[in-house]
Amino acid sequence: MANSQPQQITIVNKTTHQATTLTGQEISLSPSAFSVVELPVSPAQIKVLARTGNDLIITMINGETITIHGFFLDPQDANAQAGRNDLVAEDGSSLWLADLNSVASTDGTIDLSTDTALNNTFSSIDSLDPLYSDTAFGLDTVALAGMGPAGIALAALSVGAGAIALSNGGGNDQGDNNNDQGNGGKPPAPQISTGGITQNPDGTLTVKGTAHPGDTVTVTYPDGSSTSGTADANGNFSETSNTAQTTGNVTVTDTNPANNQSNSTSETWTDTTPPMTPAVGGIEQNPDGTLTVTGAAGAAEPGSTVTVTFPDGSSVAGTVNADGSYSITSANPENAGG
Repeated sequence: MANSQPQQITIVNKTTHQATTLTGQEISLSPSAFSVVELPVSPAQIKVLARTGNDLIITMINGETITIHGFFLDPQDANAQAGRNDLVAEDGSSLWLADLNSVASTDGTIDLSTDTALNNTFSSIDSLDPLYSDTAFGLDTVALAGMGPAGIALAALSVGAGAIALSNGGGNDQGDNNNDQGNGGKPPAPQISTGGITQNPDGTLTVKGTAHPGDTVTVTYPDGSSTSGTADANGNFSETSNTAQTTGNVTVTDTNPANNQSNSTSETWTDTTPPMTPAVGGIEQNPDGTLTVTGAAGAAEPGSTVTVTFPDGSSVAGTVNADGSYSITSANPENAGG
């Protein structure tokens, strides 16, 4: 069996339209609420859909599995006549509704290994709105079980009707994240692509990833500066810092047209590239005999440390300005030398 990686799963309450995004391999649906379960994958990435008892087991092409406990209702359950839970695959800006009627009342599997089976099972929909017509009874608790990105167990506890309490020792809490764009809820947290932080020759950083299409993505760099841009129709974004960066955290947020901001996504970037060799613009002797060594704008990497060793063997270090210039003066009077 393949090692499972945490999946970001969104649960949308059909009555309140409130969305909660969780990260894990298993979720438990409330028995007193009908929901839409959204997976951020293409239908083609799904290999098998199976019913085991009241659970929906989703097996991906890569061998990973996702278990949705309580997805199906027993036929004799009175609530089974009032509505159902739905599974939707979200591929970028496209939504695909799964037809699970063949396993709605009995254990079984739907093999999606052929194009025909895939086309018969998933159909394109424009929005989730038509799915909200089912009767529901109010969101109680959605529980998450699974492993965090660092192998840390995730646990969810009920803290009241409609509430989620999520504890993740790995620091990657993505609970309580509303994804009901049409109703002004929080957009999902943006994702930084694998290897999506790169350093440019001038020391600036370019950050690439995915977010909700059309939303404003804001990237905050290690020095605290930020840039913003709009995610394209496929949800892709690319932002470049205005200044050179050193080691630190890169944080990304998504803000939708209703001005609701997502939870942030952060990744630590480590500067492993040696700084450029500083250029010397001038050497001037001061009235007291000390020497001042200067570099014009662009002479060194902004934020880096330039160390000047003077003729007497002493050294003085200084921080390069934001424009790449620097000016360093010896501590003592200096005689001619090199």
